[in-house]
Amino acid sequence: MDKNLDLQALLGEKQIMLDSLVNGVILLGAATLALGEKERREINPLVDNWIEEVRYLVDRG
Repeated sequence: MDKNLDLQALLGEKQIMLDSLVNGVILLGAATLALGEKERREINPLVDNWIEEVRYLVDRG
């Protein structure tokens, strides 16, 4: 099998995973806007953790 095609497939899968993570962070952030102040304080650490995870994965490339 062509190594270039294998690499392209792998990069495509990584991009899909990163896109999904970013979309998840965006949706989670948007959902927090609909919450009350108390609930927002409780969920913000989760959002921060997701953001850090996405940054880490993006930096790893």
